[in-house]
Amino acid sequence: MESISGHDLSAPSFSKTQYSNNESFWNSHAHEIRYGGTHIARHRVDVLEDISLQTIDAPNVVSLFFVENGLIQCKSENGSSWEIGALQHNLVYNSYHTSETVFKKQKGLKLTIVSFAPDYFMQLSEGEGKITDTIATTLTTGKNFSLGSAPNLRLNLQMINLLNGLYQEGYSSSIERLLTEAKVLELLALQMGQLHSENHLLANKKLNASDIKKLHEVKDIILTDMAAEFTLNSLSRAVGLNMYKLKFGFKFLFGQPVFQYLKEARLKYAALQISLDTKPIAQIAYESGFATPSHFSDAFKKQYGVSPLKFR
Repeated sequence: MESISGHDLSAPSFSKTQYSNNESFWNSHAHEIRYGGTHIARHRVDVLEDISLQTIDAPNVVSLFFVENGLIQCKSENGSSWEIGALQHNLVYNSYHTSETVFKKQKGLKLTIVSFAPDYFMQLSEGEGKITDTIATTLTTGKNFSLGSAPNLRLNLQMINLLNGLYQEGYSSSIERLLTEAKVLELLALQMGQLHSENHLLANKKLNASDIKKLHEVKDIILTDMAAEFTLNSLSRAVGLNMYKLKFGFKFLFGQPVFQYLKEARLKYAALQISLDTKPIAQIAYESGFATPSHFSDAFKKQYGVSPLKFR
């Protein structure tokens, strides 16, 4: 059993480090950022064999836990267990207080943990009603907990883009801190928004936890292959959710009807690909799910105010 230590959140200034760790059991690379009350750890890991870790001397923290790829399984000190996998996230108290964290053999584990000192987190989340009350009550007990009923929340494209932009280069430390803190606060706001939506649906008994999980599965399906042709019937059958819950639940949970959400996701993907400047625009149009380059150009200009060619 290997052991790891927790992270100190007390450093008031802005600092960045990166390091690699190549062992017989894994190859890892990490970026870490610290500033008053906040610690960010962004990891890329190839796990070469099944391993388990135990945390020692960890501070009490509230963590935004994001997994872009891979799977992590944890057993907490109070005997409960939880796992988090690809394109999932959650809000976890004392995420480092585990009796055992298991990493199965896997390649390309991508994990980001944004941790706050509890007092600072309560300042940031003040006014969130039931969510903040639940967290505050649990903080007083010192027990581990996670929020999100599905049991984990699902990453969206906006969150992934924010995560990929956390590590800034080429600015002074004061500007880097402002840019980083802005992204962290937006990630927290997006996560709180998802938690609030789920709590509202559950409180009004319009959807249960299983329904919410299926709606996230619908979102995953359409985002995994944006060029595919979908119908509401095919999506309903794919996840086992009736049409009413699919249409009502998706709009309430994600703010838009299914196909409006898909259209905007396609255009966001296309804008990212155009900015990378590695593919012809016609290829990007087809990869994004548009029938013709001209249809794509019209939709893109309507959304962003310029043609794809001028955007590049």
